[in-house]
Amino acid sequence: MSSAEWLETHHLAKISQRRSYVKEILDQRHPKRIVDLGCGTGLWLDLISHYVDENCLLVGIDKDPESLQRSRDRAKLWKQPHKFIQQDLLDSEMDLPSADIYLAFNILSYVNPCTHLLKRMRHLLANKATMFVRQYDGDLLRFGPMPEGLRNSVNQSLYSGVSTSQQFSHFPIDRLYRELNQVGFQQVDIKFETYQEHSPFEPHFLSYLINTAKWTADNTNELVQPDLEKWIERHLKPNGDCSTYFLENYLLAELS
Repeated sequence: MSSAEWLETHHLAKISQRRSYVKEILDQRHPKRIVDLGCGTGLWLDLISHYVDENCLLVGIDKDPESLQRSRDRAKLWKQPHKFIQQDLLDSEMDLPSADIYLAFNILSYVNPCTHLLKRMRHLLANKATMFVRQYDGDLLRFGPMPEGLRNSVNQSLYSGVSTSQQFSHFPIDRLYRELNQVGFQQVDIKFETYQEHSPFEPHFLSYLINTAKWTADNTNELVQPDLEKWIERHLKPNGDCSTYFLENYLLAELS
């Protein structure tokens, strides 16, 4: 599965939660311009396009040209004007466009160090703009139930497996929480959201969960992988009879 396909699967699996979140951040707001920092293939802007006025300019920024082309293709169905910019968010020489709302969804783990970007955003927000940060907590993503020994082995092996990955970046939530409070925003409202699902799962979510579990197995060592693959085979069968859950936490911040 390509990265774009994976993002689409992930998006559809959690579409109800994401739709509710979009409605929440747009409640009683009528933005004229929204900028998505690290827009990827445009999934969040596509969702937002259903809830904003037709004169709201939707702007996506990403450094990957292929993702931006997918965003442009997706935007052909939008009623709103739109613009996509190829830009590395770490490039401090390039100006970021002004906006009423900025989005930083699961992107700060790939902007290292993110303190520089947050300081740039602090100045942009001085113009009565608002920034919404949404970052999943990789330490608290879990599926189960599984034996305690297997759980501990999976966690330890996975941490070792992804710590040096060039394709996946894990960002400690404690570090983000600390930096959001230390950068000097005028207002910082932070809360946490828990997303959970229990079997039997809807088809879209089951596909996402199976791929997440297999990705986890692929990034564990040869001692842990066979036991985890057996767990996946037993617990994540379509129409299986094993009770299974999925749990994930997000840090949500509103900055101004």
